[in-house]
Amino acid sequence: MFLNAEEVTSDIKKRSIEMSGEIFATEAAPDQMQASEENFEKLKFLDPNTLLYEVIEGDLAAGVGVGPTSLETMEAFLSHQISAQKLLDITEKQDQYPSLYLCAAAVLPQYRRQGIAMKLLKEVITRMSTTKDVLLYAWPTSSEGRSLVEKFKKETGKVIRIRE
Repeated sequence: MFLNAEEVTSDIKKRSIEMSGEIFATEAAPDQMQASEENFEKLKFLDPNTLLYEVIEGDLAAGVGVGPTSLETMEAFLSHQISAQKLLDITEKQDQYPSLYLCAAAVLPQYRRQGIAMKLLKEVITRMSTTKDVLLYAWPTSSEGRSLVEKFKKETGKVIRIRE
């Protein structure tokens, strides 16, 4: 069952923040978007569908997060003028977003290699309130992240700009 940021229980919310912090080691990486309740609430405010979770038998199995942004913010991030955390900090709520930062996909070990991250990523993009020609971008910091981006591009035919 897929749940967005408004639909998850407080326990799932807490676990998702913990899981993100553990998997991405955000405390040791200040350029990354930090795994925190404050950031969870900011993403939910921008659009409840920015965070999407797979819950299996009441347990959090996986989650993805996207950061909806302006084109100017996307360009500043891709050109290393701002960090991922700054990207979130300066983003303002809009009716429709022209670009989406594919910022996180995390799957617990026992649920990996089942295509859950790919399903969640496709679904979160479908649910987001975006312009018709939305631009996608990412900063894959692991081999798994790079693999997911490549598979997504191959399966969907969509272009994803990469922060190098």
